[in-house]
Amino acid sequence: MNVARASASLPGELDETTIVAASRGEPWAARRLVEVTQRMVHRYAWRMLGPGASRSRAAEMVQEVYARVFRALPRYRTDGAARFATWLLIIAHRTLVDELRRRRPELTTLEGSAPGRLDDRPDRMRERKELGEQIAAAVHDLSPPMRSAFILRAYHDRSIAEIADALDIDPGTVKSRLHRARQALQAALEEIHDEP
Repeated sequence: MNVARASASLPGELDETTIVAASRGEPWAARRLVEVTQRMVHRYAWRMLGPGASRSRAAEMVQEVYARVFRALPRYRTDGAARFATWLLIIAHRTLVDELRRRRPELTTLEGSAPGRLDDRPDRMRERKELGEQIAAAVHDLSPPMRSAFILRAYHDRSIAEIADALDIDPGTVKSRLHRARQALQAALEEIHDEP
């Protein structure tokens, strides 16, 4: 059974016909490709860039990811081992890591965070916003390799094997990075909890 066809119902997956048509430059297929994958790509870019990223910077990076995707799309093999979403995340990862190496984003507060719905009292909303900012800062402080592995696992629910494929590393290295990322986040959250 074809990998693209079998997994087309998963987030970020496309059917083989759409992928082939998009690789030929057919506008309807290119639109469909973006429609199906844009949420996944935007979430990945936003989290990799960290809390200091502006919406415009995240949008620029998403555009750069898609520019690279469409340049590489004719080389994607629908009968290959990598699912389309994994292949796309490989490109997103490389694009974002290149950007992070070029310039380290400044840490600022999260703007426009959606408040939780459980308790909308102003004091609880402020506490949740502060905690969210602290967690985002802790994720941002991870090295790009650890941050990428953590984001792919925690926010994109990718398997160890998929993360290994996306980052072009061994599964053991993925496990190690995830373990170290969790330890670092736990230590950061303990520091936050221990503050007076």
